[in-house]
Amino acid sequence: MSKTVWVLLLFVAAGTLAQAEKRPKLVEVEGTATYVYPEYISRAAAQEEVLRRAQENALEQAFGYDVGGTNYTYIDNSGSHFVFTSLSQLRGVWVETLGKPQFTRSFHGDQDVISCTVRGKVRERSASQAWPEWQLQNAQGVETSQFKNGEYYHISFQSSTNGYLAIYLIDEDGQANRLLPYAQQEESCYQIKRGVQYRFFDSSVGDVPGGHGTVDNMVQDCCFTCAVPFVVNDLYIIFSPNRFAVPVDELGHTNRNKERLPPQLPQKKFLSWLSKVQAADEEMCVDNRRAAIQSED
Repeated sequence: MSKTVWVLLLFVAAGTLAQAEKRPKLVEVEGTATYVYPEYISRAAAQEEVLRRAQENALEQAFGYDVGGTNYTYIDNSGSHFVFTSLSQLRGVWVETLGKPQFTRSFHGDQDVISCTVRGKVRERSASQAWPEWQLQNAQGVETSQFKNGEYYHISFQSSTNGYLAIYLIDEDGQANRLLPYAQQEESCYQIKRGVQYRFFDSSVGDVPGGHGTVDNMVQDCCFTCAVPFVVNDLYIIFSPNRFAVPVDELGHTNRNKERLPPQLPQKKFLSWLSKVQAADEEMCVDNRRAAIQSED
């Protein structure tokens, strides 16, 4: 073998080794959580919630979280407080679940309690991730997490890099509703231009206030609904500089008032898809925010 070939092979090997060293190391972890769930949440939804909390517990133990982030506190109709930490504060990403999560159910007085232990593989969040700025706002453009039944909401979004965006809402029935890309869009995700201020779900201005969005005719107004005294919905913002495809969902569903709902899929399938795409894309940013919705009564 010639000297030139040997030199080329050494360069290739060195490059491969450098790439491997740059990849975040996978760490095996275990997390636990306990959740006292209210009457308006089904047992299946409670399991998904306590599993999410157990995974976050494992991530916090492995990598910690950003102290400078924002915690959101909610008060339900019974006066109970609960605090929610957004995913952007966690310094790690859940990559793979090992085995089956273990759930146990118990009672504390008249309260239903569910506990979870989960094992998995995680990696530290990449320092090079360009996190977008976004807000959940009411119809007046004020950032808030508290809404009334039938109240409209918008999402303000801006990124310092070009990329692709998807927005999902998980409702109290355990369904992941695709809000963006719009149901009429043929693209697998919504294309974002850097530096542009977007305002989603406001048909009076389109996606780009004062500008001309490419899908303004598809924009739909969104409002929160609440058939019981108090519910909590989860909003997921998924952004990446790399194109990705949203999961397969279903059209044609309607709510209790026979109003047409966005395309949706079960929460469990959505979270499974999210875990896989996030594990495959180290530059993907996933953040979530909770909206507490109360009935007018």
